[in-house]
Amino acid sequence: MKRISKLLILCLVLAVAGCDKGMLDNPMRKAVREKLKDPDSAKWGEVYVYKNRACLEVNSKNSYGGYTGKQAAWLHSFGGDSWYLDKINEDVCYESPLKELVAIDEAEEAAEKEVIALLAKIGRTVTPHELTMVNKDDPASDKCVVQASKAMTAKRIALGTKPDSRAMWEKDYAEQIAPVISGACKG
Repeated sequence: MKRISKLLILCLVLAVAGCDKGMLDNPMRKAVREKLKDPDSAKWGEVYVYKNRACLEVNSKNSYGGYTGKQAAWLHSFGGDSWYLDKINEDVCYESPLKELVAIDEAEEAAEKEVIALLAKIGRTVTPHELTMVNKDDPASDKCVVQASKAMTAKRIALGTKPDSRAMWEKDYAEQIAPVISGACKG
């Protein structure tokens, strides 16, 4: 009986030792590990999650084999269990910046819906993807959709910038969206 229990313990130890570290990671860690120079060296710290945003503290080896020091990995989820790495930087992870990012995301989504509704009023039906991906340099592209896309770019910049330069971008948005509101972009 002792031999069987020792054999089972040995099998369990070997099975766990053979596991890939990546298999034990959650989706957020996997997204970060994909971008690290030495993903197996990753040492994880605090994790903060707020709605569809997350911040993980990570310390991993750089190209020279030395540890980088604690860094913040900022992630974004577009639904489900998929997470995408926005950036890794020297910031400190905590909840307040995540709340700000979520507020910006929500404001962008509301602005996008507003712009799509304005386009619908002048007979243009577009999806958020079409609004974002319209080819602004193609003469065959709908002028109103191109104009709305330019306005949306200004709005995104306004929402993501510091308050001291936000007014300039809001003014640019107002100027860009005016032809869409009036229908002057039609021809």
